[in-house]
Amino acid sequence: MMGRFATESPVLRTVIRIFLAGLVSWLFVTVKASGQTVRVYLVAGQSNATGTGAQAQLAPLSHKIQNDVTFWYEEGHFDSVPDPSKRISSGGLVPLSFQANNGSGTFFFAFGFGPELAIGRALTDWGSDSVAIVKFAFNGTYLATDWDPTTGPLYPQWIVQVQSALAALTNQGLTPVIEGVFWMQGEWDARDLSFAAAYQAHLQSFIQRTRTDLGIVDLPFVLGRISTGILNFAGPQFFPGFSVVRQAQEVAAFADPRVTIIDTDNVTFHNDNLHFDAAGTTLLGDRMVVSFAGLLHSGAAELKPPTPGVVGEANRNAILGVTPGNAVFLLAGLQTASGRIPGCGGVAIGIANPFVLGPVTANADGNALLTIPVPAILSGLTIHLQGLDLFGCTVTNVVTHSFP
Repeated sequence: MMGRFATESPVLRTVIRIFLAGLVSWLFVTVKASGQTVRVYLVAGQSNATGTGAQAQLAPLSHKIQNDVTFWYEEGHFDSVPDPSKRISSGGLVPLSFQANNGSGTFFFAFGFGPELAIGRALTDWGSDSVAIVKFAFNGTYLATDWDPTTGPLYPQWIVQVQSALAALTNQGLTPVIEGVFWMQGEWDARDLSFAAAYQAHLQSFIQRTRTDLGIVDLPFVLGRISTGILNFAGPQFFPGFSVVRQAQEVAAFADPRVTIIDTDNVTFHNDNLHFDAAGTTLLGDRMVVSFAGLLHSGAAELKPPTPGVVGEANRNAILGVTPGNAVFLLAGLQTASGRIPGCGGVAIGIANPFVLGPVTANADGNALLTIPVPAILSGLTIHLQGLDLFGCTVTNVVTHSFP
């Protein structure tokens, strides 16, 4: 009777939805307030950090709020830099999800998202501690002016936002520890030759000042290199400093062992050839988090658990610590075993009669990301996975995963 009445009463349906939403939020805060360490990651930059992915284009399971990841955000269009009333913000700690537009131009869509969704999902799936993401990003902003640590309006605001998020986590009884920064910016500085010429100095100053102000001398940074695809936005003449900015980003990453850079040249755009679409935004986040994991990785080759680890969706499989430029495969099977790899001496694989998936090419840091659609037929099965760099005669650990 209750079910029938709820179907017939829009008012009651609304009340129930509000009640359930409040219950979810209460459970989220209550579960998080358990005194554990929470790993904090910062996302910042301009429009492709803000993100222009449309929530409606996400795979069905990715629509869900990530209740196991904490989120704090403030972001907006460049008009909101001098006018904070035009920004959108979480107003506190919330579960990680896409963000609702407020009509001020932050997103192209009613609900949008940036790389934080992919970053949060992977970091949570790969770690034992809780994860929190603090996002502060603004479309069409310059490192040379807006983000300048000495004179720019955004830099001090960013530090305040980070400190406010840390305080809110602490007030919940948690112990927040900042682990890294994901920075996607540079397109707009490439529009001005003088800004482009100074980009390397500005970027290195920004990194060092951030480390100083947050009190973490070796804070890792992952940089998204600006894409060659933006040259199709309005012609190469629109970005006269494009090559200079890209080189500056590469030099900054090469010069600092705690800074790494990802390639975005084949990340997909909207029709404007400037802003990454939903698939591209997800790929940006995937590459950033794999690069971050590789930056901290040392020792033997490693396979991370698949994320999000469910059927009916493409699962990302990160392989770290293999030979740069080599073809990398993912082996999958229902049983473990021990078998030799021909021509590789005593190197053995750990899966019986494996399916061989891939290959993909390991990047310059020796990391690879394989995206594998997982059919619904695998629901309820336990699968064993292992990474293989065949030409490097290198295998990873075996990961055992049960698909719900």
